[in-house]
Amino acid sequence: MAGLTYLTDNGDLLKKFTVDEIAKMNREEGLEKGLKKGREEGREEGREKGREEGREEGREEGREALLNVARKLLARNTPVADVAELTGLEAAAIENIT
Repeated sequence: MAGLTYLTDNGDLLKKFTVDEIAKMNREEGLEKGLKKGREEGREEGREKGREEGREEGREEGREALLNVARKLLARNTPVADVAELTGLEAAAIENIT
């Protein structure tokens, strides 16, 4: 099979490649680009999942902190309506605190 001649930008002969060699290089380049893109997408997906898990954990910790404050207020005989106003918790949730 005849080779194709590639020249550098300044016109120097670079190398002769067969069509099969060029096809192999294109496949390898495409595979590498695909792997790189897949790794980038996987990393971004992992970062997003981590951020969401962190937000969820933060919300849960915040809710627990509010419940602790509500418990302390109730222990001081603060009316449920006042505890609800101060914590932002619903009265029904406050009434179920043990």
